[in-house]
Amino acid sequence: MPKSVWDMDMNDFMGKSKTSKRTAVSTSIKNEVLKKQNYKCYKCKKPLPAVKHFHHKRAVAKGGKSTLGNLMALCPNCHSEIHHKEKLKKANAKARGKSKSKNPYEIDFKMPKFKL
Repeated sequence: MPKSVWDMDMNDFMGKSKTSKRTAVSTSIKNEVLKKQNYKCYKCKKPLPAVKHFHHKRAVAKGGKSTLGNLMALCPNCHSEIHHKEKLKKANAKARGKSKSKNPYEIDFKMPKFKL
């Protein structure tokens, strides 16, 4: 904990810890994932470049572990695409009013459906 207000950063104000719960994926697990996928991207099936990304099928934040069954190796493009689609899905759900807001003053303005 910081000694004074001047030692605090935004994470301290937001109640977030600087230490991550995530642990690094071991090299042996990464190598097993690569062998299992024949050194090809899980999504596009192209040979993986020198820079490869490892993605958790079930997010660590949702209880996913860094195990062989929960990891996939991806090329950087496919990894970016997966995360972009996840962000779009969340934004669309929020726009449709399906977000579970804890704000009691938030009003959900849903338009009634009319048949012509």
